[in-house]
Amino acid sequence: MHAMSFDSVLAFMLLVGATLLARVVLRSWFAPAALLGLYWTGHTVVTLVTLPQDRLGAGALLVVVASVCAVLLGSLTASWGQPSANGQRRPISATLVRRAAGAVALFSLLGLGEVGLVLRDAGYGVASLLSLGRLAEVAHRLSVLRYTGSYRSSLVTQAFLAFVYAAPALAGLVAASAPATRTKWLYGLLLPFLSPALLMLIRTQRGAVIVSAILWVSEYFAAAVMMGERTLVTGRRVALAATVLGLALLLFAYVAVLRNGATEVSLAFALLPKVVTGAFGGPINLSIWLRETRGVVASPALGAYTFSGVYDILGLHTRVLGLFDDFHTLQSGYSTNIYTIFRPLIEDFTLPGALLLSSLFGFLAQRSYDGVRRGRPRAAPGLAAAYATILFSFNTCIWTWNATIAAVLLLGAFVQLAPRESHVRRRIRSRDRVGGQGFACHLGDGW
Repeated sequence: MHAMSFDSVLAFMLLVGATLLARVVLRSWFAPAALLGLYWTGHTVVTLVTLPQDRLGAGALLVVVASVCAVLLGSLTASWGQPSANGQRRPISATLVRRAAGAVALFSLLGLGEVGLVLRDAGYGVASLLSLGRLAEVAHRLSVLRYTGSYRSSLVTQAFLAFVYAAPALAGLVAASAPATRTKWLYGLLLPFLSPALLMLIRTQRGAVIVSAILWVSEYFAAAVMMGERTLVTGRRVALAATVLGLALLLFAYVAVLRNGATEVSLAFALLPKVVTGAFGGPINLSIWLRETRGVVASPALGAYTFSGVYDILGLHTRVLGLFDDFHTLQSGYSTNIYTIFRPLIEDFTLPGALLLSSLFGFLAQRSYDGVRRGRPRAAPGLAAAYATILFSFNTCIWTWNATIAAVLLLGAFVQLAPRESHVRRRIRSRDRVGGQGFACHLGDGW
């Protein structure tokens, strides 16, 4: 079992203390600063359990503590002098839910276009998906092309990827608010994850499913806050999260099997340690990098890592596969180049600049959170973006990909174009005056 140094134990205690302080001051785990602290407290525990032979240094934990404190400071600044948000329960209108379900169906259909384009770029047809052996061949070929630098997605293919991510982002709203079970399962879960799952299988990249799942959870949380929910942590949710995480790790291990051109399910268990290293080795890798560099950056990249996709498409900085090309081998025997969100922030803006940016993030995230709790649905995309940043921070910054930025913009456009409640009510009164029966749907006090 891992023997933490005294400094690391003390740093972890500071993280727990900062997390509890954020929860007490902000009064909900849904508050971005409190969620950030809770997320990293849980992630640290899982890292210590799954990678017990590796040393998690105090430096990495102190960076996390400082970031939580910076986000909390920004949150308190945003809430200073503002009236308390009451967080009353506001059912989301059935009209909006139906329109969201329709948009999910449309985005999911367009997302399947991305699958077809990827197969076409690799020289295969849709029929390749019907045979497991053929699928393994496609997956292996695309992996070789990607890692040798021979494969690069076209701009059209990258554009369609935005719809792949926009579908689950909007589906989180449907899953949280749809009254019908069929709608929740079909439009809230099954359709939006069809394209990400297929992309994961043919490209052997777990990112499509992970990003989609995080965007889904983020919008689900934002919708829950909109509806006045205050309780985030429950026994049922913890058990569900643990079950989904375990199954996902096994699925990702099988994807690694496909990457090697094989199909045997038994091989997935042999590759499970590699997947665990990638999933939870980020804080340990960050510790190693901090010990080697002391977090000192000679030439800040000014966003080239945090927003590497934007910089790459503008020709300002060439993006490296995996963001960083320096790997560290952990005690599991596997190497990883994942350093969490904190290294790209430090590389871009130095440590003081990263903490300043974290405070700004806390300010904007808390403003969105307060706005959603006060019944302003147009603040929901901002809150969902904040949640997505937190939930993907174990890996890197989720905004390194242009497709995730475009997906959130599509989510924001949908919310902005959705009719306000007052507009819907006026249409109802107008129809009532001419003898109409009105809309056959429930209208809440919020969306």
